[in-house]
Amino acid sequence: MNCTYTYPTGYKIKKVFWTKNPVKSKETPDLSDDTEYSQRLQYLGDKQQNCTIRLSHVTQKDEHVYCFRFITDKPDGVWLGHPGVTLNVTDLQVESPERVTEGDSVRLTCKSSCALTDGATFIWYRNSQPLTERRDRNNQLLLQSVRREDAGRYSCAVHGHTYISPAAHLSVTYPPKNVSVSVSPSGEIVEGDSVTLSCSSDSNPPAEISWFKGGTTVGSGRIYSISKISSDHSGEYKCKSRNKHGEKYSDAVTLNIMYPPRSVSVSITGSGEIVEGDSVTLSCSSDSNPPAEISWFKGGTFVGSGRIYSISKISSDHSGEYKCKSRNKHGEKYSDAVTLNIMYPPRSVSVSINGSGEIVEGDSVTLICSSDSNPPALNFSWFKEDQSSAVGSGQSFSALQSGRFYCEAHNQHGSQRSDSVTVTGADRNVIVITTASGGGLFIIFIIIILFIMRKRRSVKTEDHTMKQNDLYSDVSQRVSEPLSEPDTASDALYANVKPSRFRGKLLNPEILRRCSTQLSNITERKRRTDQKTVNVNPPKNVSVSISPSGEIVEGDSVTLSCSSDSNPPAEIIWFKGKTTVGSGKIYSISKISSDHSGEYKCKSRYEDIDKYSDAVTLNIMFRCFSSVAVAVAAAVGVLLGGASGASVMYICLNKRMNRRSAMKESVISDPNEDTYTALELKSMTSDLYDTLSTVHPRPPGDSCTTLDPKHENPSIYVLLMSVRMAPRLPLIVLLMIHGVSGAGLGVSYSHSHICALKNSSVIMSCTYTYPTGHKIKKVFWTKGPVKGVEPPDLSEDPEYSQRLQYLGDKQQNCTIRLSHVTQKDAHMYCFRFITDKPDAVWIGRPGVTLTVTDLQVESPKRVTEGDSVRLTCKSSCALTDGATFIWYRNSQPLTERRDRNNQLLLQSVRREDAGRYSCAVHGHTYISPAAHLSVTYPPVNHVLSISPSGEIVEGDSVTLSCSSDSNPPAEISWFKGGTIVGSGRIYSISNISSDHSGEYKCKSRNKHGEKYSDAVTLNIMYPPRSVSVFINGSGEIVEGDSVTLICSSDSNPPALNFSWFKENQSSAVGSGQSFSALQSGRFYCEAHNQHGSQRSDAVTVTVMFRCFSSVAVAVAAAVGVLLGGASGASVMYICLNKRMNRRSAMKESVISDPNEDTYTALELKSTTSDLYDTLSTVHPRPPGDSCTTLDPKHENPSINRKMLQ
Repeated sequence: MNCTYTYPTGYKIKKVFWTKNPVKSKETPDLSDDTEYSQRLQYLGDKQQNCTIRLSHVTQKDEHVYCFRFITDKPDGVWLGHPGVTLNVTDLQVESPERVTEGDSVRLTCKSSCALTDGATFIWYRNSQPLTERRDRNNQLLLQSVRREDAGRYSCAVHGHTYISPAAHLSVTYPPKNVSVSVSPSGEIVEGDSVTLSCSSDSNPPAEISWFKGGTTVGSGRIYSISKISSDHSGEYKCKSRNKHGEKYSDAVTLNIMYPPRSVSVSITGSGEIVEGDSVTLSCSSDSNPPAEISWFKGGTFVGSGRIYSISKISSDHSGEYKCKSRNKHGEKYSDAVTLNIMYPPRSVSVSINGSGEIVEGDSVTLICSSDSNPPALNFSWFKEDQSSAVGSGQSFSALQSGRFYCEAHNQHGSQRSDSVTVTGADRNVIVITTASGGGLFIIFIIIILFIMRKRRSVKTEDHTMKQNDLYSDVSQRVSEPLSEPDTASDALYANVKPSRFRGKLLNPEILRRCSTQLSNITERKRRTDQKTVNVNPPKNVSVSISPSGEIVEGDSVTLSCSSDSNPPAEIIWFKGKTTVGSGKIYSISKISSDHSGEYKCKSRYEDIDKYSDAVTLNIMFRCFSSVAVAVAAAVGVLLGGASGASVMYICLNKRMNRRSAMKESVISDPNEDTYTALELKSMTSDLYDTLSTVHPRPPGDSCTTLDPKHENPSIYVLLMSVRMAPRLPLIVLLMIHGVSGAGLGVSYSHSHICALKNSSVIMSCTYTYPTGHKIKKVFWTKGPVKGVEPPDLSEDPEYSQRLQYLGDKQQNCTIRLSHVTQKDAHMYCFRFITDKPDAVWIGRPGVTLTVTDLQVESPKRVTEGDSVRLTCKSSCALTDGATFIWYRNSQPLTERRDRNNQLLLQSVRREDAGRYSCAVHGHTYISPAAHLSVTYPPVNHVLSISPSGEIVEGDSVTLSCSSDSNPPAEISWFKGGTIVGSGRIYSISNISSDHSGEYKCKSRNKHGEKYSDAVTLNIMYPPRSVSVFINGSGEIVEGDSVTLICSSDSNPPALNFSWFKENQSSAVGSGQSFSALQSGRFYCEAHNQHGSQRSDAVTVTVMFRCFSSVAVAVAAAVGVLLGGASGASVMYICLNKRMNRRSAMKESVISDPNEDTYTALELKSTTSDLYDTLSTVHPRPPGDSCTTLDPKHENPSINRKMLQ
């Protein structure tokens, strides 16, 4: 507040001060005594007439009328300058629209509540950065064609003042741009992972975010999360950012989900019939990511790799089950097996002779034609050498004359002829002797074959082989064996047989008894077949064959042979059940007993590769002795047929009689409709049933019982055995028993209930019986028979025809295999057969009840780390076959967990044990649905990341992300130092400032615990601000001296470049943080760093001239005038000190204590170093000092007085 004051000559100033709002008749207070002003009030006046003051840091509370008052030493010399100075205090406000659209023009105004007294030059700031090009005396800022970059916080200031207005935010609205999608985690994504997609866009106002997979909307919001991702989520994703000004799509990102193989299947190119010589291609398809490696297996043997497996010129050796294995790094899966059934024409055609190749005149010999073909040969033609036309047809042929005969076998793929066999004729010579027993109970005919008197021709047979499983047995080689010991149990039967003579020789009953006993011990013996080993590595095609292959009776010798393809030959180990019983390719049992009954299998081992055969069952039968004396009755045969051999009858009661539980039926089906073929026993030697009979070699379970003449049950099986006598040996007899008829009808099942695993194969084993003399016309299986309704044949049902396989033989085995069973196959299944007798139609009911189960993993949903957990592989029924369970985690087998126990125990669970668990049964392809086991644990592995990761500058937007591994997911809290500042996985700071600098960390917490991350430091960069100049010493210097100016600022990084300027000069006068001023002037500095610059306010430096004492000059001049009387006035140059100009107080009558006066009492004699001197350095305004010419006629006497004092 500038002012001047005057007072009359002769007055002495006693006190000067300023006051506010003076009130008439009231004492005016001195503002320097007011605590609200004392620190802000500065007197700038001089000692004569200047009464200026400075009031600093004014606020609206300082709005008053301020007046200057001075007191002189005269009673009337008290003065108050009223009215004084009215002070209005204003701030600055930026007037701006809140929101403008990009491209518009906008005007911002820096407003004050009153017109600033000093001419103001306005400075504008955006986001605290000066817009230097906008400095103007106009208080308005015009932005033409606004860009989005013009948005920000605008403030204004007046040049030379530190005050900056509050910022006004200018929002520039514009449509979305820079739309992008980021994926977290950024690496490989595996099925079951959790994935987060984030959409970022630059728009104002903030845009609404929509998510799309392909062209389909799947969500909204900035974040799109997918938990437990699956392959169904694979595809292209993009986000759309939209506000009222427009919309924009991001570029698409692709989610490529990794998963193990599934839907593995095999297809056969050319799905029809495959004939030997064709080319066949197997294709394996699977769904997996990344694509899987494909391996091919025939049975359990690896045969190739690649998606395609081709076989050119296929042969029957290629027949079998094929499957492929699809494998990638995330798991593996097998396809279901497909069967290659190779068709080929007949081969290995041969003729076997039923009996000897020698026939007696009038008799016939049966020739049987056998062949290997697929399908089995049904047409056979018989030829006699040297004859062009066929002499017979059918699989068997009765030769009535001598000659060389051969057969031809035919199927739809071709034909082949056999080698020839020779049939030779002979004459007959027979004598009949009859002996009868007493009592009339039996009529016994004894026929004795006389010694052949005529020389017999030799029997020459080429390529003669006996049919191995024929019911008939040649006993000619056995009559010469030693006879057994007498059977005392049958001695009484022979007591009534009287001795007879044959050509004068007595036929003793003891001989007959011994002969009968020997014949009763004769059983079928089958020859062992040689099998060639195919050199293949590792072992495959492991199988067991039994010799003999028919019924095994206690006391027999049995040989089991194990064959396998391996190279080098594999080690063979034999098992009965689970117990090791031997080793080597052959396992022999001599004098077999019932203790040897059971399941046998062999294991073929090479190095670490094991392959087991299927199990075969040995069912040991008890011997059946004839309970009735054998009588000789061959005379009947001779009289009726002239046969060279008689027949012996063994009577056995079959235990199948006890098993019959089926019912008779009256309807006989047409045999031609039977898929299995009607069992015409004379012509079935090489049909489907022959080949299948070796697959399930279960004995019929027959047993024999002693026949008592008084036996109540007349249903007895009569087995006829053809006997050919060697020359010169007596022939035994035929027993005729009154009241004995054929056996009954019946079906017996091995299991009445079967529990099978889904997609497995089921074998339903059964046997059936029918009376002698009946002829089987049709056999088949049916399901769920209903009384009174014709049961359907399952082989004609399209749901079963491709899955049903008949494994039975032509006598009593009716076993079937049903493949790929599902829950729809859960029924009761019954076997039915039809004979050629009207009353001999039978169905085995109740049959086999089949239950099909899947597997389910029973597991707790959630366990805590460190607990123990038990997982159970459950089925809806107990599996019939002993099951070995395999466990999988995330589709990978836990090989160490294979066990017969259906439970998996995880002790002290770890977080790594979490995953999808499934189970399977060893040897089956079916795998249960997966059950997810979640392991809960406290937070671990904290990671705190900053985005962007580089240098952070004031005004940027910064995002802190906290990630931690925990289950359940943790709650996230954010801390700056020890103060909580936010929550959630993301902590964002927009328009960051230096106030946000500091250490940040996050805390992750769930119900199991909590954990802090390591701290990260936000170091915010900003340009210089609060730049000021500090004067080292006084602002006043004497000519020739210098003063040091120091520039200080607040910036990050610290300012390193400083420039010094003198007002009214365009170029810098110096650099560096300090500057030495050598001349008067107003100086300021500018501080710089890489983020900007700012200038300080100016400070004044005054350079003083060196002057002589004005008093001495005045005295000298006075003396000169008085003493010298100069004719002209002397002119004196007085160097007036600026302190003289500032004195403007009047003399006062009361002189106060100089120490108590803020301004100091103006004792003119002693004011050379008072407060006003010191103030000149604090406020270095130009002193205005000057040297003026002193004229004696100067109007102001005070100067003269002062000069003269």
